[in-house]
Amino acid sequence: MGWSGGWCQTGYTEEGGMGLVGSALRQGRRLLLVINGLPSKKARANEARRLLEWGFRNFTIHRLFKAASVVKKVKILGGTQPFVSLVSLQDIALTLQPEAVPHVQIQTQCQGPLTAPVTQGQALGTFQVKVPNPDGSLQTKTFHLHA
Repeated sequence: MGWSGGWCQTGYTEEGGMGLVGSALRQGRRLLLVINGLPSKKARANEARRLLEWGFRNFTIHRLFKAASVVKKVKILGGTQPFVSLVSLQDIALTLQPEAVPHVQIQTQCQGPLTAPVTQGQALGTFQVKVPNPDGSLQTKTFHLHA
């Protein structure tokens, strides 16, 4: 299987059948799993294994920016430097199916116009990532950008 470092809680109810809530870790990537309604322990184990393998095989992490790397430079008025670098305090990464990657939309927004003084760590804007869902709607994730 090639995955480890997970946890698992199993259960059974007459109405819901065999169920499982768990996770698995492979190469630094953790997947969560919730299943219910299976007829036996063996079916529950097989379905959990099948779904986790499918998830690890069909989704990959796409790192857009590492924490503290420059996402955007913006003009600043009245400062000693003409631009200020905006960074995210956390990694900006997405877990996607490969066919979704070309459809990802990225947008940065900054408070502006920026005027000095600006302090290090000051929140100055956002970085939005929009990923289309199969129904055509957009799933949006917003990251704050800091000086």
